Amino acid sequence: MGSMAGELLEIVGEDFSDAGLPRQTWSRQHYTECSFRDADLHGLRTEFTVFSGCDFTGADLVDSHHFSSAFRSCMFTRTSLGHSRFRGTSLLGSVFVDCQFRPMLIDEADLTLVSMVGADLRGVDFIDSRLRDANLVQADMRGANLRSVDLFGARVEGLRLDGADLRGAHVDPGLWKAASLDGAHVEQTQAVAYATARGLVVEPAVTLSGR
Repeated sequence: MGSMAGELLEIVGEDFSDAGLPRQTWSRQHYTECSFRDADLHGLRTEFTVFSGCDFTGADLVDSHHFSSAFRSCMFTRTSLGHSRFRGTSLLGSVFVDCQFRPMLIDEADLTLVSMVGADLRGVDFIDSRLRDANLVQADMRGANLRSVDLFGARVEGLRLDGADLRGAHVDPGLWKAASLDGAHVEQTQAVAYATARGLVVEPAVTLSGR
């Protein structure tokens, strides 16, 4: 994660609902409890910018790029996020409901405690990101790139990971039983953990010597 050291311009409680703010670049700003409901933020670029408790319901964030920024405990309902990129950015505790994500790139981001219940995240890249304690119940992550992702503590009941790349991912044993994993890509140690979680006893191969 990038450093946000230095003074930020503070914007508190402002209403940007329905505002047309496409393709702007925001740097070193801190928005607290601001409303961006139904705002046109298409192509927005943020760097070292913080959003705390902001509402992005219905906002257009298509093709937006966010570098070393933070969206802390923000609300995203029916938000358009296609072709967006979050690099080194925190989404700590934010809630996503009925959002359009795909395609999307999340690179070395912190999604600890996010809620993405039932989200369509098929094929989304979560490169080297943290999803600790995230609520992923009934989410669809088929074909997603989850290499080296931290999923410890995540709620995964009904999670679909068919065809996903889980190599190097850090997961709790319960994921191997709670999630759908047909065709998922795993490492050998993960395959052993999967088998063990499902009650198999994995033993070394026996070599029969000839007489």
